[in-house]
Amino acid sequence: MRRTPRSLKVSLVALAAAATTVLAGCGGPSDADVAWADGLCGSITTFTDAVKTQPTFDQSNPDSAIQGLEDYLGTASTAVQGSIDSMDKLGPSPIDGGDQVVTQLKTTLTSVKSSFDQARQKLDGVDTSDPTAITGALTEALSPLQELSKIDTSGLNGNADINAAASKAANCQKLQQQNG
Repeated sequence: MRRTPRSLKVSLVALAAAATTVLAGCGGPSDADVAWADGLCGSITTFTDAVKTQPTFDQSNPDSAIQGLEDYLGTASTAVQGSIDSMDKLGPSPIDGGDQVVTQLKTTLTSVKSSFDQARQKLDGVDTSDPTAITGALTEALSPLQELSKIDTSGLNGNADINAAASKAANCQKLQQQNG
């Protein structure tokens, strides 16, 4: 249990990659467009920076394992909320369609946060002296995280003006590098 489930990691990478694709491209955007895209990408990095750090704990110690996973989920949930809050502070997009992209990203991130919170609740109070209880709690906790692989990010990729602004924004370039 040194890592989050593979499907969770794949889902998080897919979400970040979709957001990066929205925010990458070419063209001649205005300074206001670039600044706005930079703010949007900066808000996303709050989340991506937090989830790329995998939880570490002693697998042979059930208390440590459960607590490590709970801590990771709590940190990830807080980071997602931080990303959403940052998006709320962006202000109206100077780019046509930008506000719709923010709305879709916030909806997606709200689903991600809900999955983290549900998983954490399933682990809360588990009897770590009972292997059956641990197995059941982990199974229940991982179930909402598996749903992350079903999040539809396909609509985040279609705005050429946002892509052009993002190609010039430092935070968007950072996201691009993080997600290859």
